[in-house]
Amino acid sequence: MVEILAAPFEQDVLAAFNKARTAAKLAAFTLFPNYHAIADAQVKLIADGKAPVNNDGFKGRADKVFATGRGGYQEAVGQKEFDADLKKGAAALAAELLNTQKAKVNDASQTEVAFAIAKKGKQYTWLVAFIAKTATVAKGKKEDVKISTAKDDELVIAEINKVRVAKKLSKVAVLDGYHAIGDAFVTEIATGSKPLNTEGFDDRADKVFAKGGTTYNEGVGLLTGAGAKAVQESAVQILKQQGKNIEEPETTHVGVVVATVGETTVWLVGFTRNEL
Repeated sequence: MVEILAAPFEQDVLAAFNKARTAAKLAAFTLFPNYHAIADAQVKLIADGKAPVNNDGFKGRADKVFATGRGGYQEAVGQKEFDADLKKGAAALAAELLNTQKAKVNDASQTEVAFAIAKKGKQYTWLVAFIAKTATVAKGKKEDVKISTAKDDELVIAEINKVRVAKKLSKVAVLDGYHAIGDAFVTEIATGSKPLNTEGFDDRADKVFAKGGTTYNEGVGLLTGAGAKAVQESAVQILKQQGKNIEEPETTHVGVVVATVGETTVWLVGFTRNEL
């Protein structure tokens, strides 16, 4: 029988997250309300073996979160056996998430967290959401936006490859045509037309798949600065926030777009395995 776990179980996991946030000198997460209504049905299907352990339905969940006025949504899904005792299970799940989702837990732009967790015997299944409150920038003009050059993109990818080589992983190559996929998206964020979030993820993923990609993950970020310094700072943020994607052994190609208007810079990075 599948049991949906709420308080105090999720409060124990939240406390572990916030202990890590405090150590990193970041503001504590607050708990996003009503996520159970958004995600419990899916996590129960996964727990019952009626759905795969993946992010199916991501867009629908993200749209419901965006409808509450939030500006960013990321999630993690997983399944693993822990101790059947709920206190021990919460501690084990928190440790698992702090290991696998460290970049999201330590991302200063994320302000809320939400849990949908199911238990079946010793098997725990989870959807954990990391949510940012509305994050838009001052209105700018599209004609003033400067998009990163191939040289800029290569600089960011070179930094990614330094990490991969240090981890004894193969270097990634530039994902050709990624600007056609991501330029309009980052331009809208940089000019304040859209909030900082992953809206349109499915469309970008489909376009990557059409180019031969078999997987797709992405990250988006915002910083203050312009010119070469902003490109370098984008690389720093990407290394800090996208550690799991960067260290994925099967990743073969990475696409980068950096857009700047005035002193506002937005970056988008996409990770894929390309079989071609």
